[in-house]
Parts: sequence; structure tokens; C-alpha cells
Amino acid sequence: MAFSQNGDLYGNVKFDTKEPVLGAYIILKSSSFQKEANSDINGDFYFENIPYGNYTLQLHSLNAEVKTIDITINTSEKTLMLH
Repeated sequence: MAFSQNGDLYGNVKFDTKEPVLGAYIILKSSSFQKEANSDINGDFYFENIPYGNYTLQLHSLNAEVKTIDITINTSEKTLMLH
């Protein structure tokens, strides 16, 4: 019997000026999975209960170009700092 493993992804989004990005739209997806979140007033966002695997994270903000990052969820908790 195999048990799937899941992790949480926490992140913080800041402009190059170190100011937090409020309301950034973040998409975490793979070929069979997709979740969305928005950054809060401090630029923080989180995704909970993500199956282990490889994902693409897209960051959309009104004041910046779309940023795309490939990430692997393979621990119970992962933290990203995005600028």
C-alpha cells in the first residue's frame, strides 16, 4: 500500500525595492493539479496540502512582468522568497 505525501508551500513576494506585493495572483500547477492564491498585505501567500512532485509557479502582478518558476515539493514545508 502506498501513501501519498503532501507538503505546504509558503512564500513572500516583494518588489526590488523590498516593498511587499499586495494582491499578487499566484498559480501553482502541474499536468494534473492547479491551485491559486493571492498575496496578502505583507506579500505572503501559502498553499497547503500539495502532493509531492514538480510544479510550475506563476506570479502575476499589475506592476511587474509575469514571473515563472519551476519548483519541487518534496518536504513537508517549503518556503520561497520571490523578488
